[in-house]
Amino acid sequence: MNAFASCSNDETVKLWSLDGTHLIDYRGHSGFVFAVDTLETGEIVSGGDDCTVKLWKDGLCKQTIQMPKSVWTITHNKFGDLLIGCEDKTIRTFTRDIARQDHGDEF
Repeated sequence: MNAFASCSNDETVKLWSLDGTHLIDYRGHSGFVFAVDTLETGEIVSGGDDCTVKLWKDGLCKQTIQMPKSVWTITHNKFGDLLIGCEDKTIRTFTRDIARQDHGDEF
């Protein structure tokens, strides 16, 4: 599908066709939505003032990640990892690739 997503201060993410037709609202945030990204998988990722990152697929929220502060920006890299920038001036990376996951300090 050729479409794009937008985010706004009404707590929604909106999906639009390329000709500007409104297709669907994604509802689930409880604050301003500051960031949105679309993945090659067709999923939409959003984040905002409610300190959550939400992963959307086929109009439904499939996952919510709680963050420590407001989410200001979201993008992804060539591996499909999410890069999340928050109000605490920290960038966090989330991956689905088990081989590249950090399991914390291992002693």
